[in-house]
Amino acid sequence: MAENQDDLQENQAESVQPDTPVSGKKKSPDWKGINTVIFILNIIFPFGLFTLIAVFGIAEKLLLIVIATNLLLGIVYRIYSRINKLQSLLIPLRGIAIASVILFYLPVFVMGNRTQKWLYPVKRYIYTEGVSGYGEVLPKTLPKQCESYFFVTQMAFIAQDYHPSSYLAFYTDTATMQMYADSFGGTKTETQSLEEFNEADREIIISYSPADYPNCPVEIPGHVISMIKPTEDLHGAVIYTRQDTYYHRGLILDYDSGYVIFWT
Repeated sequence: MAENQDDLQENQAESVQPDTPVSGKKKSPDWKGINTVIFILNIIFPFGLFTLIAVFGIAEKLLLIVIATNLLLGIVYRIYSRINKLQSLLIPLRGIAIASVILFYLPVFVMGNRTQKWLYPVKRYIYTEGVSGYGEVLPKTLPKQCESYFFVTQMAFIAQDYHPSSYLAFYTDTATMQMYADSFGGTKTETQSLEEFNEADREIIISYSPADYPNCPVEIPGHVISMIKPTEDLHGAVIYTRQDTYYHRGLILDYDSGYVIFWT
């Protein structure tokens, strides 16, 4: 009888044991998966180093934010794990730390977009401030009439004689084109229009054009043609070039079609 009473008391004692620790701490989420992803991105595949080089002028500032927010998160977490204080700061700090990492990588993805007009001001800023100062000749905003928008920006890279260029093309109205002509400056070159010549002379002029682009006059640089791949007949277009430094910057205006090309 005494043994049965002892067993009953033992079972009752076990039934009231709490399922969770009595310390009052909530179990923190498992962040091992996120840490593994960050490790793979930055160590096994050094995307962080690539981003830092590709848009250095901006990435170096964003990297400081990443370091600061993650250090602060580490300090707060250490305080919480030791004395169970500042728990209310952990969730917002984790969100800020993750957002800072996303923001660090975001410029590279923006630079890769070529056709979204609403991204143009951001992309121009990243190029001019983070990659190359040559972008100052690009229009700060797109005109109201802007069709077939196409914008390529190359990123920085460690290589001898490498120059990260940009290429912007779209169709617009004559008034906007004239505004660009008045403000761009540099050397003006008027290419020959094919309509001014007979058929034999036209064939001679076309023969000087790039092999795959007979619609482009010889005055247009080959690297511009290869990046833009224009389909308009640009014979008769006006070209403005500036050489403030070692590299050329230019503007092409084809008044017949309304086609505009900037390059840096």
